[in-house]
Amino acid sequence: MITGTWTSFGDVDRSQLVRILIAGLTGIVTTSIVYSIWQAIYNVYFHPLSRFPGPKSWAASRFPREKAMVSGRIHYVLKDLHNQYGDVVRTGRDEISFTSAAAFKDIHTRYGPWKTAFPKDPDLYVVPASGHHSILSVKNDADHSRYRRLLSHAFSEKSLQEQAPLIKTYIDLFISRLHSNASKGPQDMVKWFNFTTFDIIGDLSLGESFECLEKQEYHPWIEFLFKAFKTVSILTSFKRFPWFNKVFMWMLPRSLREARTRNMMFTREKVLKRIKEGTGRPDFMTNVLKHNDKETGMSVNEIVSTFGLLILAGSETTATLLSAATYLILKHPEVLDKMVAEVRSTFKTEDEITQVSVNKLTYQIAVLEESLRVHPPAPFGFPRIVPGEKGQFVAGQWVPKGTVVWTSTWVSHTQEANFRDADKFIPERFLGDARFKGDNRGAFQPFSLGPRNCIGTNLAYAEMRLIMARLLWNFDLELDERSRRWQDHMKIFILWEKPALYVKLKPVVR
Repeated sequence: MITGTWTSFGDVDRSQLVRILIAGLTGIVTTSIVYSIWQAIYNVYFHPLSRFPGPKSWAASRFPREKAMVSGRIHYVLKDLHNQYGDVVRTGRDEISFTSAAAFKDIHTRYGPWKTAFPKDPDLYVVPASGHHSILSVKNDADHSRYRRLLSHAFSEKSLQEQAPLIKTYIDLFISRLHSNASKGPQDMVKWFNFTTFDIIGDLSLGESFECLEKQEYHPWIEFLFKAFKTVSILTSFKRFPWFNKVFMWMLPRSLREARTRNMMFTREKVLKRIKEGTGRPDFMTNVLKHNDKETGMSVNEIVSTFGLLILAGSETTATLLSAATYLILKHPEVLDKMVAEVRSTFKTEDEITQVSVNKLTYQIAVLEESLRVHPPAPFGFPRIVPGEKGQFVAGQWVPKGTVVWTSTWVSHTQEANFRDADKFIPERFLGDARFKGDNRGAFQPFSLGPRNCIGTNLAYAEMRLIMARLLWNFDLELDERSRRWQDHMKIFILWEKPALYVKLKPVVR
């Protein structure tokens, strides 16, 4: 019992109690250290994945891998590891990275009555702020199929042709704004491409533009999206360390938490406004609304989450590809000259450049494909979990169940085992050049593959081909000195963290 002030505890005085507490804490710390050492030894030498090659430090602990993730340099580190160990590398206690075409196929296309699908890694695909899964984060295959069926019509080639006049309106404004600003000095093309693609997807998804091109500035919601994506990337890594994650969440600036809430409210407000307008307007929402009162439809919350995602995925990625392609052709004058010659000799007037006619620009198409290989807009890849009672074969390797497996898109695209002169920008590899007959095209997967591949592929191709052709028809381009090393050391936080791309624009006089 305690009597008076805290000077005794039964027959134990305070000094004895302090020694007991210190001894207890020392024991706990010692036990934790010993357990951690044993766990590391087990992970490296006795774990079921111990037979796979890779750095021992990455096998022993999650820390090296997550450190590379948080630094934004995971892709460079991972490429070095694959160069050292081959096309299969153990990159964590329970994780394996692949780079082969066979791995892409095994991980992403195992669907059917005789196959077991590889589910998504729950630590990566978190529930959006709305509390309901989007088409990207939803884990259940049946729900994903339901979402996709409702959206697939909007992203079909037929539907996009019907939207061609609307898309052209924004590209016309894009060209007009560049003409107005060209004389003011080098222009940041990352900004202008983002303005254009966000305005287009805003109109197609929500029935209204973000007015980026009109006002020549980012909408506040878009500015927040760019900041939030980096935060989400870091939070995903911290989830691997529960206690540290709690501390980090507590340390998040209040302004960021409030901005996240405002973003969710803005998205919900805009989506609800579009839902209220009904099915009279033909856009991405129309077919969804035709089924929203049926079992096959989507709930309002599912629509909010999914369309919030579509706005980002349907704009930022295309703008990234256009930025990368512009940089790459300006770094390779011989490629730029061929592209310009093709565009300006194929068409007699700018009005002839349409969403359909650009499909005959074979050299430009090859340039964009090579840009997708060298600088894929979604570079990280899409981790999955090995299913089954015991495990599955991946690229000929037996992998135990529960293992995280993935194929980093950028790393796979830049492996010499898959592509000759993999680090070089050579569009001819997509034009049947005999030098590249040994390239493994199955490892070229910029939009992923299988039932969960990118639903917006047709839109991305339509936009990038038309925007690039119109740009080269109207302007002679020159890379500004400030952007000579634009691509060097670029970081990844799920998506590329892009600096400004300054380009001199000289209007073509005809």
